[in-house]
Amino acid sequence: MGYLKDGFDETRDAGLRRNEEKALEQIQALGVKLSVVKAPEWSLDVSSSGVEAAAFFDELVRSGRDKQMTNPGRASAWRNARAVPAVEYLQNQRARTMMMMKLAEATADVDVYLAPANSGGPVGAPASRGPGGATNRSVVQRHFIMANLACYPALAVPNGFTEAGTPGTMTFYARPFAEGELLALAKAYQDASGFHLRRPSL
Repeated sequence: MGYLKDGFDETRDAGLRRNEEKALEQIQALGVKLSVVKAPEWSLDVSSSGVEAAAFFDELVRSGRDKQMTNPGRASAWRNARAVPAVEYLQNQRARTMMMMKLAEATADVDVYLAPANSGGPVGAPASRGPGGATNRSVVQRHFIMANLACYPALAVPNGFTEAGTPGTMTFYARPFAEGELLALAKAYQDASGFHLRRPSL
């Protein structure tokens, strides 16, 4: 089993960091050997993959039912994707294939690996811009985009609570079609930690 060390190192909040360290200790106590997984460097733009979402939700948009969504503005991206040239889309798919090969190489020695769910800044924080307008993403943000585009299955489970009583989470990832190993290890951790059994006082 691996863990995205650079991603965990980005966690700035002391409470979140304590929960993550305890979680890693609990996983090792299960008899699991942890090894470092490093997210590949990847900066090519694969944003035209939004065409896939537009194709998936095409009937929803054409019927006008997207206006019933709690966030109907999301459909604007699906409409804009119609303007992506076919050549641009195919070139992006070639870049995506190369990225998938790099991620597969980086995760080849592990069955399942862990990443923090919300390090590198507040949840939902936008990526910053560097010199020349280049996007600066945290390790966790960069890895999340790559794993999503590479179709890596993932499962988020609670790994502790903040002083305010809100749950923190940690994400288990596996390579494509390794859902069995993913579920087995995540369940073993969940059963050992018991965080999923806690309920707020109402």
